[in-house]
Amino acid sequence: MQLQEYLNFGYQPLSTVLFDQPHWNPPRFLMAYDYCSHCGHVQHRYPIDPSFFYEEYGRMRSKIIPAYVGDLTREIRERVGGTNKLVVEIGSNDGMFLQELQKVGFSNVIGIEAAKNCVEAALQNGVTTLYGYFSFEMADKVLHTYGKPCAIIIRHVLEHIDHIDAFLSAVLLMMSEQTLLVIEVPDLMWAIQKGDFTSFTDQHISYFTKNSLTVLLARFGLRIDSISIVPNNWSDALLCFCYRGEMKLPSQRPLSRESAKSFVESMRETAHGLERLKSRGKMVGFGGFCRTVNLINYLHLNTQGVFEFIVDDDPQKYHKYLPGSNLVVLSPDEMKRKSIPFCIICTVNYEAQIIAAHKDYALARGQFVTLFPFREQSDSSTTMVDC
Repeated sequence: MQLQEYLNFGYQPLSTVLFDQPHWNPPRFLMAYDYCSHCGHVQHRYPIDPSFFYEEYGRMRSKIIPAYVGDLTREIRERVGGTNKLVVEIGSNDGMFLQELQKVGFSNVIGIEAAKNCVEAALQNGVTTLYGYFSFEMADKVLHTYGKPCAIIIRHVLEHIDHIDAFLSAVLLMMSEQTLLVIEVPDLMWAIQKGDFTSFTDQHISYFTKNSLTVLLARFGLRIDSISIVPNNWSDALLCFCYRGEMKLPSQRPLSRESAKSFVESMRETAHGLERLKSRGKMVGFGGFCRTVNLINYLHLNTQGVFEFIVDDDPQKYHKYLPGSNLVVLSPDEMKRKSIPFCIICTVNYEAQIIAAHKDYALARGQFVTLFPFREQSDSSTTMVDC
């Protein structure tokens, strides 16, 4: 592997932790990413200890179920040819996807999850879930207790894995020639095309394109039967159906290191857009989670007083403070009550839902602004105009 620096955001606090009170000196970690010139794989240079994230995980998947999940569960049913066979999901969170499989008839589903709160939620939802990180030992436990699965599901997990070689080797241990392997990961090309630099987050170690994912799986004797792009909650994602077998490596050239310029230019344009907007009135940011934290910290907005505060629809985040900036999270009612003229939607891919849910803000002459590209909604219409 021939590594070169791809992006470097410097030392940053964890983006997934909200504080009960202002925290002026949170732990910081180097957010630097390297690029492999051989396959185009992009990875975090210094992966952060997973115990910081997964012992208690803050994002339950059942809160928002992507629209394509129903089609996905039905395709899995068709591919495995029945619903009485064992299906195992690695990184099953609160059991949302396994519950969706149960809805289409699957009666023998097992989850594997490392976050205690997610395991508890899954068990309460009636989904059998094994607690712990996936490993050779866990694979062996599944085989001896439940047998070989007909399908293994790995959705939005592979990008979090540090030792991918050991992880995939353990997956292979559970696979027969007929076992279906479903892998879903965020699509780096989507982020490049949008210039979404906030998608580089501390939890994610690997960033995949079709090319780099294909090269990785082929190295482990896994053949991609089909690969498509699906609109996940936070970004477009690569959805793969795989089996054991040899696969011809892609002939196209790998991702160029020059693609990093998309993010650098986007950072510059976003910073300039916010600066111009600030001269016209006060702003708040919408979204009390990692994308907002990354936006503020990567652009050093906390030193410029860009946002008055942050708003979010989740009451559990109210009166919490963002790491790095110490901006407080409040109810969206506050931006209306204080007549804040501009609201920057930091939760990419949720723009339409947020605008629809807060039409009263637009009717009161508040203006929503979306990122990537940086655009302002014109009054209460849905027309987007450059700032």
